[in-house]
Amino acid sequence: MKSWLKTELHSHTIDDPKDGKSIVVHSAQQLIDKAEEQGFQVLSITNHNQLLFSSSLEEYARERGILLIPGVEATLEGKHVLLYNFLDYDDSWDNPEIVAQQKGPNQLVIAPHPFFPIPTALRNRVTRWNGLFDAIEYSQFYLSWLNFNHKAKELARQLDLPVVGNTDVHWLFQLGWTFSLVYAEQNTDSVLHAIKEGHVRLVTQPVSSFFIARWCGLNVLTKSQYASQAALSRVQQRLSRER
Repeated sequence: MKSWLKTELHSHTIDDPKDGKSIVVHSAQQLIDKAEEQGFQVLSITNHNQLLFSSSLEEYARERGILLIPGVEATLEGKHVLLYNFLDYDDSWDNPEIVAQQKGPNQLVIAPHPFFPIPTALRNRVTRWNGLFDAIEYSQFYLSWLNFNHKAKELARQLDLPVVGNTDVHWLFQLGWTFSLVYAEQNTDSVLHAIKEGHVRLVTQPVSSFFIARWCGLNVLTKSQYASQAALSRVQQRLSRER
């Protein structure tokens, strides 16, 4: 039976090859537990260039009332693209032509944070690669007076694509500020098809200045701790070799 499913489709874990340990410190299980606490019914883990999905992790989510959709934040020509249900993905996929060749009716592609001031934002590639995308992301990270999502929403209107609200979870406290409600049955094919058809509602609110300060502070602290631990490990390895 179809219902409006609370959905988060952009999240990272400590296993992330790019941000894991140096920024992201929670496990996949901790993320799923937090999603359950927040009442989410659909979740995707989208680590950078890594498909983190298994039958055991899927079952762990199912036991908590959550559908776990296979996902990855791939890097194509240096830009980030969200891929869903590409079970054969590997990190050699580095251009849109490969994804287009692999894409079938049961896969979904979303353009994440396309106009944010970061090097990996897609910007005009959303239009250039238009046939590749099924939806455009409305990202959580914005203030009431500064919102890079406005251009994304206008582009979605021009291209007649649905808008999907996502958090881009790096810290568990981020969950719940921006998300989507998807009208579908609680299975992967139904959810992805519903998004393609535009049966999705954006639920969002701007974050606070305290939220930004907390996010930045945790990033700096965790990166510093990770750098210190890595340096100590290198010294210990060197001393061990010299003995």
